[in-house]
Amino acid sequence: MGSLAKGKAEKIQGLLKENYPRIIVEKLPQGFGKEEIEKTKISFLKSDGPFDGFGTVCGKCSLKAQRNYQYVFVSVIDDGKVAVVGKTSFWDTRFENGNIDPDSSEKYNLGDLYRPYSTKNPSPTAQVIIAHYQGESVSDVNEKITYAVIIPIDNSRFDTKEVKASQ
Repeated sequence: MGSLAKGKAEKIQGLLKENYPRIIVEKLPQGFGKEEIEKTKISFLKSDGPFDGFGTVCGKCSLKAQRNYQYVFVSVIDDGKVAVVGKTSFWDTRFENGNIDPDSSEKYNLGDLYRPYSTKNPSPTAQVIIAHYQGESVSDVNEKITYAVIIPIDNSRFDTKEVKASQ
């Protein structure tokens, strides 16, 4: 787990929030319901959103051509330490032809960052976070993650003929 003095971490968070408000995600990940994820996804894909023009078209020239967006995220726990650096992706809710993707679960998917850690079967990341709080009872790892920074990846030049189902 990366180490950074709490004061410095808070200063960095403040600077990022001030200058790049769309790349700071708070209330992670337990605070997001389906409706909030759907609204966030819409704001991410707006013409002035952080993912505007960054998506790869998969299944180009097919009826199921659809954009995929990828990003790197950095999750920070409440004492300012970096808990996770990960890469994830999500799909647009519409095909390139304008039709809505019938896979309704896609509407509420923004990648791994928005999935809560299981407290019953903790992942290696959750286990590291629990170990970090030596001796302290951690009933919900998700509550320890205070914010994350997202870094969109511009993969728009990498259109592919493969469709979502074959990936």
